[in-house]
Amino acid sequence: MWLGTRSYSLYLVHAVVIEIVWRVAIRPFGLAEPLPLVLEVVLGLAAAVGVAAAFHALVERRFTVRKRPQAAQPDAAPARRRAGHRVVQPAVTTTDAPEGR
Repeated sequence: MWLGTRSYSLYLVHAVVIEIVWRVAIRPFGLAEPLPLVLEVVLGLAAAVGVAAAFHALVERRFTVRKRPQAAQPDAAPARRRAGHRVVQPAVTTTDAPEGR
């Protein structure tokens, strides 16, 4: 599940990260075959997963987490009635009465 939530980030960054690992950490040493390939797979995969996790946390989540609009507070009276509390309704005052009466 952890890798699944970061899979799109891994898709976005893997090629760049693996290329950087090849150019910076493997090619300059001129190692004999097949060691460079093995190192590129191991180090590149580890670095790509790490960069993808950081990319997911810092960039991707900002766009995938939905901000819910503030909903009106639900009326708590039905819950209070079920709990056995007496709900007192506000009295109608003269200022609330329709005009003409």
